[in-house]
Amino acid sequence: MKTRLIAALLLAGCPSTDHAVEQTITITPQTSNVMTCSSAQFTAAVTGFDDLQVSWSANHGSVDAGGLYTSPMTVAADATVTATSMADPQLSATAQVTLATAFPSAAQPIGGSPGTDTISGAVGIYQHEIAAKGDRVYTVWPEYGTTSLAVKVARSDDGGATWKPSATAMPITLDANSQATVECQAIAVDAGNPDVIYVTSRVGAGTSMGALVGVPEATLVLAVSSDGGATFTQTVLRATPDAGYCADVISPAANTVIVEDPTGECDVDKDMWVFSDTNRGAGFATGTVVSQNEYEANGATHGLDSADGRACMDPAKLAIEQDGTTDLGGEASESPRLFTNGSRVCITYIAVQNGLAGTPEHTYEQCSDDLGKTFSLPVTLDPATPNGAVHSHSVGAFGPNNAAAVAFVHQIGQQGFIFLATSSDGGVTFGAPAQVPTYSLPGTSTPGPALNPTLSYDAAGVLWIAYRIDDGAVSDRIVVDKSCDGGQTWSGSVLVNGTEQQIIDATFANMKWPALFPTTGKAPRLVATGTGATNVFELAP
Repeated sequence: MKTRLIAALLLAGCPSTDHAVEQTITITPQTSNVMTCSSAQFTAAVTGFDDLQVSWSANHGSVDAGGLYTSPMTVAADATVTATSMADPQLSATAQVTLATAFPSAAQPIGGSPGTDTISGAVGIYQHEIAAKGDRVYTVWPEYGTTSLAVKVARSDDGGATWKPSATAMPITLDANSQATVECQAIAVDAGNPDVIYVTSRVGAGTSMGALVGVPEATLVLAVSSDGGATFTQTVLRATPDAGYCADVISPAANTVIVEDPTGECDVDKDMWVFSDTNRGAGFATGTVVSQNEYEANGATHGLDSADGRACMDPAKLAIEQDGTTDLGGEASESPRLFTNGSRVCITYIAVQNGLAGTPEHTYEQCSDDLGKTFSLPVTLDPATPNGAVHSHSVGAFGPNNAAAVAFVHQIGQQGFIFLATSSDGGVTFGAPAQVPTYSLPGTSTPGPALNPTLSYDAAGVLWIAYRIDDGAVSDRIVVDKSCDGGQTWSGSVLVNGTEQQIIDATFANMKWPALFPTTGKAPRLVATGTGATNVFELAP
């Protein structure tokens, strides 16, 4: 607040008296944390003048005549917002604005969730370990026991700020001497009803899940809840010796669930199966025992049979690389991955042309406009990728106004680089992929090896990305960045799990598998699994 005293002589037949007239200007708030490419409202109060109006200015960003400040797209320096009296331009007040890509909160653990010390590195699926619709959020994780396994689900009704006690989506009993595991959990919220959720998981051979269909092999299981995650019913979609890859699940329309299931056994089976149902998964309730060791539920559309429509053994056919791993730490975020805008369902994956020696890996995308029954031919997102390139971790997202984006990791030696391809026509066509500038470890100018990217658009159309930087030790860094112009410009990477010193001291180390989820606010939230639990980080100030 700026203040000035002016002496005034009062006449009108009374003895003369000097009075001090206070002239002030006050700006509120005087300090503010503001994310890049967002806005904040400032107000100014003027006293001591007949004219109480002010003019506004800012040295970084802009501010309109009503005091609404709009921050720049990138972090260059902190900003100052100034209100100046229209009656006296010599009188002004300033507010200090701290600018950042995001303002991560302290980690908030989800009660009952496991940590990185109890979860295998190859469990897969991180983008869809969490799902949200409005303020309703669900997350999923595996639970291991000596004679049983389980898939657990936790629910939040306030955008991930607090969580209810977890419920069991899949209770799994181990057969005698079975060494089965439960992996690759994914979760989706029904597009029309937040009380309806869908959970998929890969369950190893020799469990009660295989016994449901009389086939003692590894199973792909779908669990459905219609009461907000209190109770679940379980259905086996496939039981087969090759059910070793991570499926994914999504709900593009009310009561509709789509599950994709990569097999990795094109010579004896479909390269990828797609299951689709418009009755909350009830259409999957029956199926066929194909052979003594294979079962297939109803509802398989085979929408991606042979990936690009060619015969399975055709040398020009695409062979999907389902494991999604790299040599950089080994974790799999498991390609392929589904994403939807509510009418169109797309899938992105890494593939090579089967049988052609020296053929480079590419990132592909295909879309369905009939709820997963048929898919378009593959779109190659990175046609210029040279031979010898290794790709992994392909993920996609839709945004407002028909925007879409796909990110993937391009490995060169022991470095992992994130590339992003964007679309303005709902995933029909994509521009050439561009490298996302990623976080550099202290004391270096080279970006650290990047893994596990995850994408999310917010309601304003801002594209957010989070990923992990693996420094080869336990001090894994979770990083977030965002683009206000569709992936052309990035605001600047921000550490989520503490400061550099805290990470080096292992206070917030060994953090893996980030996943962004949208909220009703202006920024998504982020989850990542640490040593003791899965944690939620708020990114807005």
